[in-house]
Amino acid sequence: MKTTKSNFMDDLKGEHVLANFLDKYLYEKLEIQTFFRNTPDKNNYLSNQFKGIDVSFTSNRFDYIVDEKATLYYPNGLPTFAFELSYKKDNMWHPGWFYDETKETGYYLLAWPQRQDVKLSELKMEHIQKVEVMLLCRKDLQEYLDKNYGFNKTNIQIAVDEIIKAKKYGRLHTISDSSPHYYFYTANLSETPINLVIHKKTLQKLALFHFVIYRNKPYAQNSNSNKWLIPPFKSI
Repeated sequence: MKTTKSNFMDDLKGEHVLANFLDKYLYEKLEIQTFFRNTPDKNNYLSNQFKGIDVSFTSNRFDYIVDEKATLYYPNGLPTFAFELSYKKDNMWHPGWFYDETKETGYYLLAWPQRQDVKLSELKMEHIQKVEVMLLCRKDLQEYLDKNYGFNKTNIQIAVDEIIKAKKYGRLHTISDSSPHYYFYTANLSETPINLVIHKKTLQKLALFHFVIYRNKPYAQNSNSNKWLIPPFKSI
């Protein structure tokens, strides 16, 4: 019998610390006109959570509804990012957030923190040295996968059902013969999510911006995304 666990409270603690880091070291450096973060003291907090809304902001008169996702459990980051396709709750399988049509998410803010190796329950902002971030349009990423690999909400359900029946966990096969991106079935979490794992280099090509932001430096690294930064923080 496999031992499964829920990391819900640790996740919340880590997400709160990272959110504070991003507010101070990322969003304050961006050319944005309005900014909203969904926090427990806000009206409709739980509703916004279920809709996949962590942050919303306006830039150049365009609205961005953002779900922040991070590799918090890996202190040194990863060369990939996992997108949830399906998960189990109350012994029933549900659509993962990547294709869940109840989500209002328009964009993902993907974050790879580099931090001290402490428990998430003990994480503090000073434990984070830097965070690599990318902003991706959810629709653009879905269209890229469909166009290049025929990977979409309709046909992945067949693959997900086969993975569940096979009961093989960990890294699985790629999504197509021509793709480096693969399925991953996690056994040690209570939700036992089935994820699509995409390499960072692919995500970087699709990103609206891509920065490395630091706790102890005023600038954000990556001059290719300078148009998003206010002048004092532009990369050299």
